[in-house]
Amino acid sequence: MCFARHLLCGIYFVSFASRHLSFGFTETTVTNNTMFHKTTKPLLIWFLAIWWMVAQKNGVSAKGLQKILGLGSYQTAWTWLHKFRRLMVLSGRSKLYGTVEVDEVLVGGKTPGQRGW
Repeated sequence: MCFARHLLCGIYFVSFASRHLSFGFTETTVTNNTMFHKTTKPLLIWFLAIWWMVAQKNGVSAKGLQKILGLGSYQTAWTWLHKFRRLMVLSGRSKLYGTVEVDEVLVGGKTPGQRGW
């Protein structure tokens, strides 16, 4: 309960701060040049979508995201998922090597051809 209160407090602060701040002749918001730029949905919905996507072990479908968040359009959920997936890919990444533990599962073995440990 305490975590949810802090999360909502932080989101309230971000939404309050995202009201237009003027510096000279230009107006800007804290969401400029981010994936949240010119969004019509509250940031709370965006953060819930991000949490839902990273918390699921079996992946997320656009239809499931639409249902969980109560989005009116399947297209919105599909677009959001593609934005998240595009941002999660590191450019210039290299292949993993050595012993790799992924989600509490060891991939590969001590000797070539051996499965697991």
